[in-house]
Amino acid sequence: MIERHANERELEQVLAGEAASEVEQHVLVCSMCRQRIKELAREEAFLMQVLLRAVCPDSLELGEWVAGLLPAERAQDIRRHVDECPHCREEAALLREVLTFSSQEPVSSTVANKAKRLVARLLSSPSLPGTLPGEVLFALRGTPAGGWQYQAGTLLVTLDVERAAPADYTLFGLVVSDAEQIGRFEGTRVCLKEKGGAEVCSVQVDDLDTFVFASLSPGTYTLEIETEEGIVVIEDVKVGNAHAD
Repeated sequence: MIERHANERELEQVLAGEAASEVEQHVLVCSMCRQRIKELAREEAFLMQVLLRAVCPDSLELGEWVAGLLPAERAQDIRRHVDECPHCREEAALLREVLTFSSQEPVSSTVANKAKRLVARLLSSPSLPGTLPGEVLFALRGTPAGGWQYQAGTLLVTLDVERAAPADYTLFGLVVSDAEQIGRFEGTRVCLKEKGGAEVCSVQVDDLDTFVFASLSPGTYTLEIETEEGIVVIEDVKVGNAHAD
């Protein structure tokens, strides 16, 4: 383990999972270097989110489009995008369902909760299982850099899967927001459900805004993150052999 603070280049290598073992060991026990790691990760996540949000309309604007509240020119732009983007189509369909139901009868607590569910859209995924351009904090845990990136409103969620045994997998997650400091989601409940809706297990987000589900069987799951903005829903999370589907 090094006896000094890691420099900027070494911290960037830690984020990318390319640092020397002695540097990684130092970062795990040095609060100052861990804080700088948080700042670097937040800067990277913010820049990534700014770029990605230019592609898809946010949930608020999509809702305004569904409700017919946007100017004609902008509405046409979003219609063309929705025609090409399956994730925006799915979210728009959910919004239409909520608006149609609420216009027919009083909103029940069930419908109100459903309206607060933010369906995350897939932004990027590995070209092959276990590979993805980009880096996240998972390198601190000794996992490979990579994952699937999703967006729900102002939130950006990155997921990554690692095989621990032939039929035993670990799912890593990172939650960031362009408006808050790292650690803002500490204590947030994250729930993993079977595709049919039954809850498998739940964990809490740690002080680095990461979470871990261990000892998972291969399959397709739904992930729910209970944030103040609403329940972020990530569907079709494929673990293990499910990637071959």
